[in-house]
Amino acid sequence: MQASDRHQARRRRSGDDPLVLIDVLPGFGGAVSPGDPDRAVESLPGCAALDGRPRLCERRRSRCPDTPRGRRAARRTVILFCALGALLPSRAAQAQRTLFQPEIFAGASYTDNALLVGNEDNETAIFRLGAVFPVTRTYPGGRFHFSYSPVYDRFRDFDELDNLSHRAALAWSTKPSERSSFGLRTRYARYQDQQISTRLPLFLREPVTRELAALDLSFGRRIARSWDWKGGVGYSIWSFEPVEETPSTATLEDREEVRAQLGLRRIIKPGFFVGGEYAVRRFDLDVTGKETAHLLSLTIDRTIQDRLRLAFGVGGFVTEGDSEEDDQGAQGWLTLSRTFLEHTLTLTATHRPSAGGSRLGTSELSTAALGIDGNVGDVWLWGLFGRYARREPNLPEETEIETVGSDGYVERKFRKVVGLRLGVGYAEQTADDPAQEGDVYRANLSLIVYPLGGTRLGGDEPPERPEPAEAEPAEDDSAQ
Repeated sequence: MQASDRHQARRRRSGDDPLVLIDVLPGFGGAVSPGDPDRAVESLPGCAALDGRPRLCERRRSRCPDTPRGRRAARRTVILFCALGALLPSRAAQAQRTLFQPEIFAGASYTDNALLVGNEDNETAIFRLGAVFPVTRTYPGGRFHFSYSPVYDRFRDFDELDNLSHRAALAWSTKPSERSSFGLRTRYARYQDQQISTRLPLFLREPVTRELAALDLSFGRRIARSWDWKGGVGYSIWSFEPVEETPSTATLEDREEVRAQLGLRRIIKPGFFVGGEYAVRRFDLDVTGKETAHLLSLTIDRTIQDRLRLAFGVGGFVTEGDSEEDDQGAQGWLTLSRTFLEHTLTLTATHRPSAGGSRLGTSELSTAALGIDGNVGDVWLWGLFGRYARREPNLPEETEIETVGSDGYVERKFRKVVGLRLGVGYAEQTADDPAQEGDVYRANLSLIVYPLGGTRLGGDEPPERPEPAEAEPAEDDSAQ
């Protein structure tokens, strides 16, 4: 053995391998928090759409680049290459630090309504096995994060609901200069509504397989001592597919979104910003056509000693589309967070135009969430969360839906390597259409292994602390 090899071996035995440097770093964390790539849009007898365009049909055929689904697959490939390109700057950076904290988990859940909607007796047990592989690398002037999580769910009494989900996210942020910043985020997810054991979907509906691919770019620059501007562009693709051999009462509709925003802020003092923002969201729906939403907001963002943050935006919106008359109304968002020594309290609320999820047409989406989570000595982890959501469809034939729900979890960690987590969740949905009403209760017990230790919450994905309502509209819409 060469001297250098012996030196490296001693470093690994002592836990001083520079490639696995464990450190607590702020930034991107957690597994990413949506059907079938072989499905296509066909025009069959009896499948006339609302406006003469072909409606989604259930016949399978090979993926064709001339079909809407084939074009979406090609765009997903472009998003993947953009994500891989973000790896290049992190490799060239110097003085890097790497944080790698994988998790492996297994658990069992009980639910009284496996199909989510309806009030029939659909109770069953769910067995789960999965892992989370998050890597965060920081370097002077930037940060890179990648996370991948495969999860397999096995239903005791509903074999048709068994599923394997995949979630992946990549984010890169950097400051090319003291006055400018740039960020890239891309994500992919394919999962079923029942994939999360306790954190239930935003709205309840029949089992649906969801697929999402998205890419977002953000940039900003200070243009004077007291002024800065920020902007961003993004693109998302949603695909939906009903689960075979399960009841389905609604038509699913794939969709795409192109979005952009630009804002100008006045820096009153460090941590205090006042400004305005304009955003445009362009929706392209397979069945009901295109729609464009214009949003204008006055924004205020105030942070006090990194412990208290209040941020909100108020304004109005105007929508115009193929399937409805132009509409207008008020829109806004709010986030309030307070960090204490061992817990964090967060309140969020939003009302805005939405892509509409898997149902026909777009909608106006209203949400509110209150959550508190804590970490006592990295031994006890806990959280309590409540939420409200309301969907007002823009198509008169679609039904209005309201959902209220609550979630909670507690985890006991042993030697920072093994954790035992108990979680519960409940949601109740009301709608004008009785077929869309229902309630569901779930409880789960999970064993989580942290091979390299670590402090982040993961495993069976407890209910996450709500993020700022303006930060990620695509994730909210994918759960509808």
